Amino acid sequence: MHSQPSIDSKSAEKKPEVITCYNKIKGGVDTLDKMVRTYICKRVTRRWPMGIFYNMIDISAVNTFIVAKHLHLQSFKDKRIQCLIQLGKGLAGINAKQEHDKQSSSSANISQPNKKRKRSSISFEIPQPKQKGRCSLCGPKINRKSRTTCKYCNIHVCQEHSNVVCIHCHEEL
Repeated sequence: MHSQPSIDSKSAEKKPEVITCYNKIKGGVDTLDKMVRTYICKRVTRRWPMGIFYNMIDISAVNTFIVAKHLHLQSFKDKRIQCLIQLGKGLAGINAKQEHDKQSSSSANISQPNKKRKRSSISFEIPQPKQKGRCSLCGPKINRKSRTTCKYCNIHVCQEHSNVVCIHCHEEL
């Protein structure tokens, strides 16, 4: 199309033909940008791949609306927000179904006794408080902060003043 560098002789400013062609079709880019800005899912992030991902989601949502409008789907004919709501519900429904399938298959595995399971494969997860606190057992000059708390007295403890115990040994205590 534009393999040879040539000047557009039809324009008064004598611009390159590539620029003249771009100026003719840039209205679509401007329209897309305007539609994307109406309803955005972008979030402030320091990671540039996430910014690109959010932009891809926004453009895909606009494309969904355009395709639905051209297919004359009655529910999307006038309102873009209705299209976005149904798109979100559809995607969330797919994700919820996948999570439900994962949970039902994993609960079936748990309910069946497995004699070959080793004790070390059982994980014991201790709920962590949201805020860090200073270790109560460290001296006042040492400022070690930790989210780990004692199960019995609920004081904050650092790694040096805590021990990891498996479920089997914990039950024997």
